[in-house]
Amino acid sequence: MKKEDLKSGYLVEFINEGKIGLGLIMDCKADFWLDSKLSISSDVTWFPVNELRDDLTYIKFKITKVYGLSYPRYAHRLEVNGRKLLWERE
Repeated sequence: MKKEDLKSGYLVEFINEGKIGLGLIMDCKADFWLDSKLSISSDVTWFPVNELRDDLTYIKFKITKVYGLSYPRYAHRLEVNGRKLLWERE
């Protein structure tokens, strides 16, 4: 998967400094990153998707799994239940 394949509403599992977490791909509303339309938001991090390298890494951050959309009612939740696994790092 490439960063241009990421869509708003997708959920990503990542490793950041040895810790596993979940983040939601969201529409980016930050005026100071006008060139980025999407961001990754979680309990421990936030940054624009365009900061990712093509291999879905950013400094010590590495996306390991990408999950698709969930039902709209649950789209804001950081959980994999009800989401289809779209991609997994080998």
